[in-house]
This record gives sequence, structure tokens and C-alpha cells, in this order.
Amino acid sequence: MSADGLILDVQVEQADFRLHIVETVSPVGITAIFGPSGAGKTTLLRSIAGFKTPTSGHIELNGRTFFNAAQRIDLPPHKRPIGFLFQDARLFSRMTVEQNIAYAEARVRSEHDTYSKEDIIAACDISSLMERRPDTLSGGERQRVALARTLMSRPEILLLDEPLAALDRQRKLELVPLLADLPTALGIPTLYVSHDIDEVSRVADHVIMLDAGQVLSSGPIDETLAIHGLEAGRNPYENSSLLHGTIERHDLEFGLTHVRIGNYTLLLPISSNLVTGADVQLKISPKDLSISLKKPEKISIQNVLEGTVEALDQTDGATFCTLTINVDRQFIEARITRKSVTELGIGIGTSVFVLLKSASFLG
Repeated sequence: MSADGLILDVQVEQADFRLHIVETVSPVGITAIFGPSGAGKTTLLRSIAGFKTPTSGHIELNGRTFFNAAQRIDLPPHKRPIGFLFQDARLFSRMTVEQNIAYAEARVRSEHDTYSKEDIIAACDISSLMERRPDTLSGGERQRVALARTLMSRPEILLLDEPLAALDRQRKLELVPLLADLPTALGIPTLYVSHDIDEVSRVADHVIMLDAGQVLSSGPIDETLAIHGLEAGRNPYENSSLLHGTIERHDLEFGLTHVRIGNYTLLLPISSNLVTGADVQLKISPKDLSISLKKPEKISIQNVLEGTVEALDQTDGATFCTLTINVDRQFIEARITRKSVTELGIGIGTSVFVLLKSASFLG
């Protein structure tokens, strides 16, 4: 692979938004595109892939021009040696994993074959899944298969658009090491879009920080995040919910602290430094919540709260939406897919059960 890497000098204008970026992306490792929702992260990826035409500028990969406004060059997506992995797996439901992979293999036109089909299957850890169909796979397994199918086109660069956004915490923890090792295993540079500082800190070598379509800073991951006072576990772009409660007691046998929240008692990993009767605040991430219309039974999640949907932030075309749920006059924000909202028939006033997987004490 040429040492040129990906050269970006593009401007995209649409309605009241303007993206302007001048950067050279490293030809090795993972470069994260990090920033809040609406920063222009996905717009940038779509411009690189050819799904969106920039207003001006040029895009080159390893000396090959994908887009040049002045020269009127704009290669269609299928002529750009790029692999694009979306948030949802988009697998063929009637095909087995092996058939999904074979379908992609039959359409390979790239001469970039530095890694084999066997290398891809091993790197994505899907050898045990080949005879199964997508509807029998977990979310993490489906995303690994989708990644393998994307890699079958032998792209010269891989674009990942929030690939873990639809997964729960455990599935994310399983996939992060795989994604972090992928460039080394297959020798393919990767652009990784996320607004999750935990993911960025763990998978990326470099980072480009975007806000409102502009580059705030870029460089090696540790140095750049340190400049902005960012670290894993502290995400400025995540709207966490805060609940006020009281310490009821500590269960030393099971290592749990009981916290009273209105009419409910939450069981959290023990914090014996908090005295009984103390007022506390709990921080809850939207990604640590699941929603059910019925009270679940016989499940491992012990913290279940009942509430009413007070607000629904649902944007046409977006994958996810945010629910604001009233639980005993305290408010929790949950982030679920629009598809789930539609299938469950959730609207303003809907009674729901909130399944709380994790929470942390503030202070």
C-alpha cells in the first residue's frame, strides 16, 4: 500500500450546515472521527465512500483520485476500493452466514488481495457461525458477520459508522478487542466514527475531533484527548440521566448496596464508604437501559423501574430516538432504535418498564 494514505480537502454544504475538513489520514491503524451528534462525522464518511458529493475540494486514497471538484472527477461508490460498515448488519436473512460470505466473495472485483477469505473469517472470529442464519445470531455475532462480508471486497480502507451503537454493553466489550486488532491482522487502515469516548480510547491510534463541521484538533489518540481533558469513562457527548436516592443498606453477603429511588430499591455493586441514610446521585447512561412493555420475569437484570413516556425525540431517517421516561417524578432518558419504537407502539403516555443494567455513584 502506498504511504500516501487518505488525503481529504473537502467542503460539504447543506441547508444550515457546513463541513470543512483538511486532513491526511494515516495509512496504518485506526483513526477515530470523534464528536457529538450533528458534528458531520457520518457526512464525512459518506463523502469519502461516494454516497454524497462534496461541494468543493478533493479526496485521494494512495494517490488515486476519488473526487476532485475542479477536475470534475467523482467516482461512483462501486469504483472506490472502500469497505463501509453501517450500524445495522444488513445481512440476507434467508442465507446462512456462509452463503452471505459467498455472495460477497462472488462480487469481488478488487485486486487488493493481501488477505484471504480464511484470514477474514479468522480475524472476525466467525468460523463457528458459518451454518447459521442471521436470525439465530446475537447482535454482536451479526455485526462480526457483516464486517467479514464487508471485508470480502478487499477494500483498501475500511469505514466504520458507529458499528457498536446498536449493541448492549456486553456485546460491545466482546467486539472492541476484535476491532482494535483488525488493522494489524489484515493490514487495512480504518476510519472509525463514534461519539463514545470509551470506544475511541480503546480502539483508535489517531483521532480527528469534529464539532459543527469543523476540525477542533487531530493527532495521536492519547495526546489529542489529553489536550481536551478527555479520558475513557468521561463522555461529554452522552446525555446521562441523574437519579436522586438514599442508601438503604449494604448487603455484604452478595456485595450489593441497596439504594432507594422513590418506590423502588436498586441493587448496585457495593459502595461501603456510603453510610446508611446518605443522599446520593446515580449516573445512568442511555446505553445501559432497555425498554419493555411488560414486566420481565426470570431475567438476570435485577433493577426494573416502571414509568411513563413523557417525551419522544424521533427524527425521520435517524436510526435511534430518545425516550424521556417519568419514574416517580424523576426522569430517565433511554436510547432505542426507531424500529423498536414503531414495533412496540411506543408514544407519549405509554407505560413502560425500564431495565437498568448499570449505574454509577457520582462524587
